[in-house]
Amino acid sequence: MNWFIHNKKWQVRTIVIVGGFLLINVISYLHAYKFTHFIEDRTRTRSPELLSQYEKIKILFTGVSLPKPINTHTPEEYDIAYNTRTITSQQGLETIVWEIMSPHAHHVIILFHGYSSNKGDLLPLADALRHYQANIILVDFPGHGDSSYNWTTLGHKEADIVNAVYTYYQQHSPVVPILCGTSLGASAILAAVHRYQITPKGLILEMPYGSLYQTTKSRFHLMGFPISFPFAELLVFWGSVQCGYNAFTFNPVEYARDVTVPTLLMGGERDQRVPPAMLNEVYQHIVSQKKMLHVFHGAGHESLFHASPQEYRQNILTFLQYIE
Repeated sequence: MNWFIHNKKWQVRTIVIVGGFLLINVISYLHAYKFTHFIEDRTRTRSPELLSQYEKIKILFTGVSLPKPINTHTPEEYDIAYNTRTITSQQGLETIVWEIMSPHAHHVIILFHGYSSNKGDLLPLADALRHYQANIILVDFPGHGDSSYNWTTLGHKEADIVNAVYTYYQQHSPVVPILCGTSLGASAILAAVHRYQITPKGLILEMPYGSLYQTTKSRFHLMGFPISFPFAELLVFWGSVQCGYNAFTFNPVEYARDVTVPTLLMGGERDQRVPPAMLNEVYQHIVSQKKMLHVFHGAGHESLFHASPQEYRQNILTFLQYIE
């Protein structure tokens, strides 16, 4: 020990190493918190694909700013009559849903939005789907829309919401519901199928991401950084600590092995977050013999309904006929 006390070079090296380790962990903790907690401010950080090099470097140290995605649209804007209902999960989480009912409905379709979105963003899709003789249920995940929470777990506790809403309408509807989710919503549906062994009439899954760990690594590549280690690992670790579960094990690709019901899987040809290769991996893992895969030409990680409304409608119509 005496040699270390009198060796300034090793002291400096130790301080630099320990200081660097602490700094990286502090930054990772901050990033994890900002990814999973929304703020009231309305200024949102742009998507990684649109950031300048300076903005990317700045965000590396400060983290992103994600305002809570509140509902700014309601069914009234579409002249649609609707009801609101509060549903509580087994874990005590509440969600406020919109019910759009049809007098002669043959289907019940429950819609789950993506990350940093809300049920109001799904109204154009809901308006289109209700014309297929369907009751439409629109759901807000924690931290989104009308939710009183300010956090998200990126699919883990969201799966509990999926199960709660599905169970309620399974018990209170004459037909078994169809679950439809986008990105986070699709991944949460797969997690709910895995965890609760639910068997909806069918699944409509748009752009479900792979494992949370791989998705985090991909985000660094989208930001233009050549390596993700150890930042992706630390980000997922601190996210796990903050969200109360092991995020390294959250893997919708593996959850697809538990899907035994008819499934329509859709994605965008130019989606850099859920590329066609990842989409195909999910498709290959689905064990149901009744499954369809459709990739929208030229579409990225976006609303596939907005990208190509007619193409989207045709896929839905084909799927609904397929599962009858």
